[in-house]
Parts: sequence; C-alpha cells; structure tokens
Amino acid sequence: MMTDVIIVRKDEQNTSEWSGGVTTQLGIWPRGAEYKTRNFGWRVSTARVELAESTFTALPGVHRWLMMLEGNIHLVHEGIRELDMKPFEPVAEFDGGWTTRSAGRCRDFNLMTKDGYTGGLGFVPKAASDVEVFGDSEAESWETFYCVAPRLELSFEGKSIVLMQGDFLLLHAEAERKAASLQIIGSYEEIPAARAFIRRTEAK
Repeated sequence: MMTDVIIVRKDEQNTSEWSGGVTTQLGIWPRGAEYKTRNFGWRVSTARVELAESTFTALPGVHRWLMMLEGNIHLVHEGIRELDMKPFEPVAEFDGGWTTRSAGRCRDFNLMTKDGYTGGLGFVPKAASDVEVFGDSEAESWETFYCVAPRLELSFEGKSIVLMQGDFLLLHAEAERKAASLQIIGSYEEIPAARAFIRRTEAK
C-alpha cells in the first residue's frame, strides 16, 4: 500500500504565541483542522518556554506527550507527580486536563491526541543506520520526524529525502501497512531528529 510522504519546510510552519513563549505547529490531523478550535485528532508541535516559570494551557480531553530538545525544566503535575526533564529524556505522558507547571527555559517537542488516536515520542539515535516505521500496524498510521541536526539525509522506499534543521517529515499510511525501514544516510555526532508516531485506535 502506498505511503504519503510530506515535507513541511521550516519557513512553511505556523508560529504563534502562548502564555509562556511561542509554539510552532508542525503537523495536524485531519487536514484543515485548527488547534484554536480544538477540532483536531492529533497535533505535533514544538515550543519555546521563555519564562522562568510557566503554566501550561489547560486542554481537557487531550492526551499529551512532551520531550525536551534544549534546556532543562522541572515539570509539576499538581497533586500528581514531578519530573526533572533534560533533552530527549524522559518523555512525559500526561492528561492535558491536569494542572501543569514548569520551571526553567527550554525548547520542547509535543504530541497531542484526542479520542480515536494514540501515539508516542522518541528520537533517532545518532548512530542509527535505519529506523523501523509503521511496525506492521493494522490501523491507519503516521510517522513524523523533526530535524534538529543542521542537515539530515534519508531514504525511504527508494526516495531520497533531505531535511534541514527545523524541517518536518510526515509519513502517512492507510490501514494494514507492513513495517518499513527509513534509512539514515551518513553519520551524526548528535541526535539528528525527534520522532512522533500516531496510530488510529478506531475505524474512520
């Protein structure tokens, strides 16, 4: 089954302000959905926290995953738990309806899902030569990669892909897609990309 390969270049992305800094939307589903009206099934974004202390936007009905790209923060889910977070670990998974505060400045990577979708965050290891995608999922699936290296060269199903820092790659497959391999071309001294994957948990 064919896979859609979509590249969103850095200068094509939409950046807006939030109470603690700025956020950049990388991908949203379904196409045409809007974060401000909350009519999305999933959303991937990156954000800068520019205040020493900030309170996250309340998002009841939204499940969230959060990973640092730069900087360290102390994350507080009020009355539930606290986490010290540094680049790429750990990944915080939490309910968007929780009262969540952070101390520290950072740049982060976010995944939000609503009912009917699930997912997770990770990264491409600096020594990786390939990354398995889709994992024999029987559901509609999305694999996304946010380039943090100055330049990242990839190959997917015979197609050459070059990402520059800040570019976003989205792979979309309909149901019953077999596992595939995304080849990493060259070697990298640092982690080259953050990753978010999403699976549909119910029929369209």
